[in-house]
Amino acid sequence: MADGPDHILVEHDGPLTIVTINRPEARNAPNAAASRELAEA
Repeated sequence: MADGPDHILVEHDGPLTIVTINRPEARNAPNAAASRELAEA
């Protein structure tokens, strides 16, 4: 994860932050890596 998250997209829109799981090959089901990235987001 040196280059940043691979499975999580984070967007900032003013006071809102939108966090999206981005694993279309797995129908966006979280795995250990996605769960870690989500916790860090």
